[in-house]
Amino acid sequence: MTFSTATDAKRVMCATCQYWHGPRELQFISCASPRVRYNNISAHCTAWNANRSGAFSCNRYKRWVELP
Repeated sequence: MTFSTATDAKRVMCATCQYWHGPRELQFISCASPRVRYNNISAHCTAWNANRSGAFSCNRYKRWVELP
């Protein structure tokens, strides 16, 4: 799968959140700055029980367990 968007793994947004179930993957350019590649589509969020885009940010954020 090709991903259209990437972000710093430290950003607080759906693409880096445990509750978001959209397609994403970790990309290691260097150990100091891992990135999350994702498609900015609406996907299910279990914190809201609704669809959210990968760029959405909220106060129910929980860091994705796959992140270093």
